[in-house]
Amino acid sequence: MQIIQTRVSWDTNVKIYIRNGLHKNLPQEVLKTIPRTNIHRWVNEPSDKYKNCGLQHLIEQDFELLKSQNEFPSSKKLSWAYIKILKGAYVIFNQIRDFDKTIKANKQIIVDTVEAVKEYIPTKEAIKLFRISRATYQNYKVQVLNKCEASYIFWCVKRYPLQLLNKEILAIKNYFENPQYQYWSKASLYYVGLRNNDFNFGLATFYKYSKLLGFKNGRHLQVKPNYSPLVSTKPNQIWCADVTILKTADGVKHYIHLLVDHYSRMILGYQVAQSAQPKIIKNLLQIAFEKQAQTESIDFVTDCGVENVNKTVASYISSTGNKIIHKLAQRTIPESNSVIESINKVLKHQLLLPRNLQNGSQLEIALPEDINTYCYVRPQHRLLGNTPFESYNQKPIVIPDFTTQKIARIAQNQLNRCKKCTN
Repeated sequence: MQIIQTRVSWDTNVKIYIRNGLHKNLPQEVLKTIPRTNIHRWVNEPSDKYKNCGLQHLIEQDFELLKSQNEFPSSKKLSWAYIKILKGAYVIFNQIRDFDKTIKANKQIIVDTVEAVKEYIPTKEAIKLFRISRATYQNYKVQVLNKCEASYIFWCVKRYPLQLLNKEILAIKNYFENPQYQYWSKASLYYVGLRNNDFNFGLATFYKYSKLLGFKNGRHLQVKPNYSPLVSTKPNQIWCADVTILKTADGVKHYIHLLVDHYSRMILGYQVAQSAQPKIIKNLLQIAFEKQAQTESIDFVTDCGVENVNKTVASYISSTGNKIIHKLAQRTIPESNSVIESINKVLKHQLLLPRNLQNGSQLEIALPEDINTYCYVRPQHRLLGNTPFESYNQKPIVIPDFTTQKIARIAQNQLNRCKKCTN
């Protein structure tokens, strides 16, 4: 009887290990089962025998590293330790909110660290830990190591010719350090500077440089509710009323009644009392309405407070012959009364509370001044740089084109040279 021998097929990985001289890495029980003729053939096979053999050099690089680690066991342990550190760091990094912003804010530490270890860890590998590209790292390096004396923020004026001039940056700084604007929003400061011809750049640039200068006061964004906001397209289309409470240093609560035009944010009337009173809301509404010469009806939006929903207010509204239509926010209409609530917040936190008012007498003096500032002096981003008075009278400001100034800025920055700038 003839015995037919079955051909044994060996795993490709076994062949690769032996072909690259890594016999010792194979278990002894596996190595003993491999015929010497197979080992000899695999070792002496030509490198171009198989298709796509061009990839072989990649595998050889990995095996060279593996050989070195076998010769020096301590390096293998070091590699494993390095990998574990990277994995642990990435787990933590994934939980950091605004990771990219954190990295950008700590560019000095990143550059110092990478430069300190570059003799042992290549820069290309080191920056992977911080998840930044080589181009980004190079920008960080220029800003951190090659500080330009011709620039206020030490950015090389040759590499970054579009950066603001020193006098423009100082103008931004002066506005932020002015006590008069201490509690104003960034957008309001920008539009004041624009009106005074101190700024010749866009709002985004103003935000950028205010952050570089370390000024972080401004708006605090929050998640918006899922509903359509109340919309007005012209003055005297929608009016809003509300009462906000302000407590002076003597512990007394003061109730500030406001009537506001929704479109322009213009305060049409106000009054302070020791409690929320329907009569005051009615009087504010009556005085403002009697000044109007229009025939169209006005939507009057309030919340459901007792100072707004009562016989006194309802009786006056009825006497206008449906020229005023009372609507209750989030009750008869789905929208909220958020516009006047935001005005209350600005009036209190940016204008009144910073005064540290001691009593009602000081409030009676301060309130007209601050309402005048709010309506006639303080421009608003939501009004595209207008004051409420200008928007109420439909007199928009004209935002200039900054192209000419940009060209001039580039030319002037390129003329500047410091000791570290190269030709």
